[in-house]
Amino acid sequence: MDSGYEFRSTTDSEVICHMIIDEYNKTKDAINAIQNTCQKLIGSYSFVAVINGVLYAVRDPLGMKPLSLGRSEDFVVVASETVAFDSLDIKYERSIEPGEILDFIIILPFLREEAIVGFQKKDIKKAIYYGDKWKNRK
Repeated sequence: MDSGYEFRSTTDSEVICHMIIDEYNKTKDAINAIQNTCQKLIGSYSFVAVINGVLYAVRDPLGMKPLSLGRSEDFVVVASETVAFDSLDIKYERSIEPGEILDFIIILPFLREEAIVGFQKKDIKKAIYYGDKWKNRK
């Protein structure tokens, strides 16, 4: 990457974030930005990103890294391991397919840094998942 970014960590996650930003600045479309970024990535990955209040869950095209979808009455959860659902009383829904990009609208009473970084149960009041057979609203 030669875009003049000053990196603050040594993780590949930060590189992916900058790549998505570059693509989004070109396309002004989050899905296209993520797809274009993923076409440039080599190796296995799964990640989530929040762009303009939408959470995107992405799994690599070969399906090398796990990514699972779960839900409860109030929450939608994406995790790399289904054991994460147990402590939150989340029902496993399905494995996110290789190459799949899911998008979720995040509805928060107010947007706080902890909600973006940790998606703590107390911060997310409602979630709507579009693109599958259910919508979760209260």
